[in-house]
Amino acid sequence: MNQTIEACCKTDTGLVREKNEDVCYADTQQHCYLVADGMGGQAGGEIASSLFRQATDEVFGDTSPTALDSAIARLQSCFNLAHKKIHQQVVEKPELIGMGCTADLLTFYEDHYLLGHVGDSRTYLYSGNALSQLTTDHSLLHEQISQGVIASEDAEKSRFRNVLLQAVGVDMQIDVDIITGQVEPGSQFLLCSDGLYTMVREEELISVLAYDAPPQLKAEILINMANDNGGRDNIAITLIEVK
Repeated sequence: MNQTIEACCKTDTGLVREKNEDVCYADTQQHCYLVADGMGGQAGGEIASSLFRQATDEVFGDTSPTALDSAIARLQSCFNLAHKKIHQQVVEKPELIGMGCTADLLTFYEDHYLLGHVGDSRTYLYSGNALSQLTTDHSLLHEQISQGVIASEDAEKSRFRNVLLQAVGVDMQIDVDIITGQVEPGSQFLLCSDGLYTMVREEELISVLAYDAPPQLKAEILINMANDNGGRDNIAITLIEVK
């Protein structure tokens, strides 16, 4: 990439959970940016999200893309390796059965952004004073909304809001969403777990992202807003700004 990148990541346990199962990471040298939200509770959600980070370190440290196709393949390899690592851990420790994680992984190749997505963590793009959600939640609630079974305004009260249709390490296979696009100068990418977006409305996200401040300060403000609004879950944020 020719543009300058500023990035940071921040995670917080929130006000209700006893432990933090979220992982975030930002490496401007390797152009590796992620958020992973562990699931499974006592079944080791924090292990699953850490294994995703570990798999990403291995793949990004071992390969350098030579073309856009190979950059996309590297992204896919991260998810496949993490999926394998989590399954292997469950084989070795059967008491961990049921653990897994959602994950969003962003990288850049030349003038493109490349995003891998599984689960209900989200990536937002803030560009031209507008916020757009790049990812689609792999959740039963999203399916019900898209099929008209439930109205979007009733989603917060739905008992299906935490039911995932896909996660890394849970089923035998995963189908990774790969999203690509042109990188525009001034764009900001916000990767976050559901502990942020269920607590902070989109108009509030916009107000922070529009603020002329370093990414680290914006991330801290968003964490504080999520906790001020209840902090019902772990919160993970990775924020990337293209100068």
